[in-house]
Amino acid sequence: MPCTVKRKTIFYLRQFFVQRHKLRAGIGQQCVKILFSRVWPKDKRIIVEVLCHNQTGIAFWRAVGFTDYCLTLEIYPDLRTTNANG
Repeated sequence: MPCTVKRKTIFYLRQFFVQRHKLRAGIGQQCVKILFSRVWPKDKRIIVEVLCHNQTGIAFWRAVGFTDYCLTLEIYPDLRTTNANG
């Protein structure tokens, strides 16, 4: 789904899933080729989000041309005071 940031349209992909038994079969790469060639505009920025612990996913997106941009950190409400006090 597109969103607008600083008057530039970007496309943001938050979830991309290939069933475990289908990994390494080239399905993900085929899907990304279709997204690049038929779905995503060639002149727009594409952002994908991958969970930090998903090393396979990170390697996949890097292999198809994406580069690291940022790291988002979070804390849950029940941990706020515990971690803030050391």
